[in-house]
Amino acid sequence: MGIAAVIVLAVTLAVTRQQLNTAQNRDRAIAAILAAPDARVRTARTTAGATVTMVASESLRAAIVAAAGLPPLPATLSYQAWVLDPAGARSAGLLAAAPGGRTDPVLAAGTRPGDLIGITVEPAGGTERPTTTPVITMALPA
Repeated sequence: MGIAAVIVLAVTLAVTRQQLNTAQNRDRAIAAILAAPDARVRTARTTAGATVTMVASESLRAAIVAAAGLPPLPATLSYQAWVLDPAGARSAGLLAAAPGGRTDPVLAAGTRPGDLIGITVEPAGGTERPTTTPVITMALPA
């Protein structure tokens, strides 16, 4: 019984350490975008009245996307951010709800001038490709 507990504890510790490293890397990338000399901010409203803010850096080829006021979704659905380019759509991640009706920021890496950022409503956990019409699309700032 003692060996099993040690194994479970070791696995839990390894998973927690990996999650912490991932969060720290994401936070460093977000800080770099916010501090970039070419960082540009764009804000737009969805048709439902939510506000979406994007901060993008062309030199870092990355953008941060966050929203406020998105209507709550049932547990079976989630908001998903996408980088939309001529080759198609790739997921930037899920917009997780945070306190105060805001979402946690999502980091969209590998962006290029002319790309769009879109947000769709997808099944909980997200999808590989958008399955609904975006509630908003925003062009990367020039």
